[in-house]
Amino acid sequence: MRLIDQSRSCPHNESNQRSLIASSTETVCSLGFEDQLVGRSHASDYPPSVLELPICSEAKFDLNGTSLEIGERVRRTLENGNGVYRTHGDILRRLNPTVIITQDYGEVYAVGLKDVEQITCNELKTEPAIVSLAPSSRDSIFEGMIVIASQLGDASRGKKLVDSIERRIEQVARVVSSLGFTKQRVACIE
Repeated sequence: MRLIDQSRSCPHNESNQRSLIASSTETVCSLGFEDQLVGRSHASDYPPSVLELPICSEAKFDLNGTSLEIGERVRRTLENGNGVYRTHGDILRRLNPTVIITQDYGEVYAVGLKDVEQITCNELKTEPAIVSLAPSSRDSIFEGMIVIASQLGDASRGKKLVDSIERRIEQVARVVSSLGFTKQRVACIE
């Protein structure tokens, strides 16, 4: 994950937050900053209260159909040199965010960092801070929570959230081990 240095972006002036990935919307809310959210991605649906926020992104194709049909649409879109999602610059302009949270993990999963940087430079009158997450492990997810909290002005909230989650994971592990289940080896392939 990386915090985009504003000096590397286009020149603009500089309190709203905008999340372009569903998990970060939930993180912002879990950190106690939900009242600062002004927009969300098309995929953000939790907590239910965020459904009232404007949607700032969408897939460039119909998401209805079988996995095979949707996969074919994704493949065709990527073959044409396009990202899978579009960001609505007009909505972002109206919302005037001071922070945009996105990801740099692959354009198939969410709005790409390049797209966010381009919209920020070309369509916004201000220069919001861009927080780009690249979750690839439990530790990097936790690190992202702390980075978000820090960017929103209270890093201690991120540390408290991570500590709380780690305690819950340990508690579940203790309960499961006390039940005498045989430890399984699991592979998850997406």
